[in-house]
Amino acid sequence: MAVHELRAADDATRVGSIDNAYPPTLSIDSGDTVVTQTLTHFNDAITPQTTLEEFIRLKTEVFPDVGAHTLTGPIEVRGARPGDMLRVQILELQVREHGYNFHLPAEFATGLLPEEFPEGRLQHFRHDLAAMTTQLAGVTVPLEPMLGIVAVAPREPGHHGSLRPGSFGGNLDLRDAGAGCALYLPVQVEGALLSVGDGHSRQGHGEVCTSAIETGMSHVVLRVDIVATDEPCGLRAETADAWITLGVDEDLLEASRMAVREMIALLVEHRGMDRADAYALCSVAVDLSVTQIVNGVRGVHARIAKSLLG
Repeated sequence: MAVHELRAADDATRVGSIDNAYPPTLSIDSGDTVVTQTLTHFNDAITPQTTLEEFIRLKTEVFPDVGAHTLTGPIEVRGARPGDMLRVQILELQVREHGYNFHLPAEFATGLLPEEFPEGRLQHFRHDLAAMTTQLAGVTVPLEPMLGIVAVAPREPGHHGSLRPGSFGGNLDLRDAGAGCALYLPVQVEGALLSVGDGHSRQGHGEVCTSAIETGMSHVVLRVDIVATDEPCGLRAETADAWITLGVDEDLLEASRMAVREMIALLVEHRGMDRADAYALCSVAVDLSVTQIVNGVRGVHARIAKSLLG
């Protein structure tokens, strides 16, 4: 299995857009490893000196028609076809020293409580990379690096803004998507066309104010595999001790239904349970959490301990 290096330079990154027409920046085989990086918003424009006013200018004047995220890729996985799943194992993540958190003024109507925090704010953080902590208002916050965006190209042609997740993955903002996690994404076009970005040094479930501690990743190591399936699958993730299924929809209740339906399918697949027993087990032993509530398309995930499945 080969190891490839993909530098997050201008020819390998794109701001705010996912599109199945974008040509691949790298071609790999199933089982290969990719060593790369991710950049901060607006093509790495956010520095410790950036003000909220400059952030808003970048959003409204420089990049008005796309999302804010900078994506590395797309990466073609030779042999991946619609109907397959793409397993993306996150092996290593290293954050940069600088991070930031923001919420926009109320007129942008972002975040969970825009009317209660109408002025907006951009706050910068220094990561202690030795201790893997940072400080927020006197609170020592342990860092838990993760990737907010892991996406294959959508089957529908045209530009898809990076803000809204979908069946292709994208801006899932799953807190568990750190080193040791594998994400399973339904392949929608030939070659899959994998992109990653939106590095976070720490995020809570929900990401309620709009952002986590956003950061670039100086070192990202991914292993990518094609997984053939007999039946179509939805969005899934796997950690050392749990299986996770994800639902995304503008309606939080529908996202919850999607996550639970996918967990039922996983239990039928892994344990041979009938659907009624799997539904009951979801009520007894599965935890349902809000993944993020701020991306227009909201996310809910269901989690079951692997120890229950044997």
